[in-house]
Amino acid sequence: HPLSWSEEELAELQGTGLDNATSTIKQILVKIFEHLTEKLVNPNPTLFPQWNIDRFIWAYQCVNSRTWSVTDENEVRQHVMVPLADMLNHKPGAGVGSLSFDKQNFIINATQDYATGEQVFDNYGIKSNYDLLGTYGFILEDNAYDYMVLQFSLKPTNLVHSIVEPLLKAVDADYKNIKLRNNRIPAELLRVFRLSEMEFSELEFAGDALQGKGVTLTNEVRAMRGAVNVLTFMLKFFLISAVDDAALLES
Repeated sequence: HPLSWSEEELAELQGTGLDNATSTIKQILVKIFEHLTEKLVNPNPTLFPQWNIDRFIWAYQCVNSRTWSVTDENEVRQHVMVPLADMLNHKPGAGVGSLSFDKQNFIINATQDYATGEQVFDNYGIKSNYDLLGTYGFILEDNAYDYMVLQFSLKPTNLVHSIVEPLLKAVDADYKNIKLRNNRIPAELLRVFRLSEMEFSELEFAGDALQGKGVTLTNEVRAMRGAVNVLTFMLKFFLISAVDDAALLES
C-alpha cells in the first residue's frame, strides 16, 4: 500500500496525484495519532501496551480496505468487518458482498461457475487504478474503469465565469474533477471548456453548452485549444512515458 512506501517509491507516482494524496493522508494520520496519544493512550497506558504509529497506520488500513458499508435490521447504514469474506480478491463483474434479506448472514453471490481449487472473487466496485492503489494497494493491468482526473476551476473574477459557474454546478456538482477515460469522448471536459472560453456575446448558448453541445465555431476552436493545452501541461508532470514504463516492466 502507498502508505507503506518510501519517499523514493512515492516519487514514482508523480503526475497521478496519488503521491500528494498519500503524503496528505500520512500527515493527517500522524496528527490523529498524536492527538489520541495525548488524550487517550497516555492517561490509560495499560490499555495500549504496544501503541505506536506503525500499528496505528496498520489498523487504519485494515478498516479502510476491509470494511463493507451495510444497512442493518434497523435500517442504519454502518461499516462492518467480515472475517474470511475480506480475504477475497477483486474481479470486475464478480458478486458484490452484502447482508442477506433477513440481515442475519453476509452473502456474496457467484456470477460464474468455479472449478474445484479455483480462486473465488468478489467485487470491490467500479474503481479506477487510482482508487484501487490508493485504497487496496494493487492495480489491474487492463482496467476497463480506469481514468485520470483533471482538476478544473473557473475564475470568479471573470464576469462570464461568474455567470456560468452556478449553472454548471447545478448540472454537475463535481464539475471540478473531470474524469478522462480511455477511448471515450471527454464530454465533461469539452463542456467546461466551451463554457470557460465563452465570450459575453455567446452566453445565449450556455444552455446548449451545458447539454454537451457545441455553440459556435470560434468557441469550439478556443475550447479545443484550451483543452489540448491543459492536457499537454498535465503530461509534463509524468517523468517517463508509457513506452518507457513498458520497457521497464520487461526488464
